[in-house]
Amino acid sequence: MTVTATPLTLSKRVARRLEHGDAIFRGLTVLASLLILLAVAAIGYELWQN
Repeated sequence: MTVTATPLTLSKRVARRLEHGDAIFRGLTVLASLLILLAVAAIGYELWQN
């Protein structure tokens, strides 16, 4: 028995590209999280100095 891969239709390819967990979305989420942590650390540092 041989298994052949069926070609993806255009709609399936577009849906795969627009998945919720795509790499760009995850990257932006990680970047935003790091910026927030950096801002919290900077505010804490300023309060500690004063």
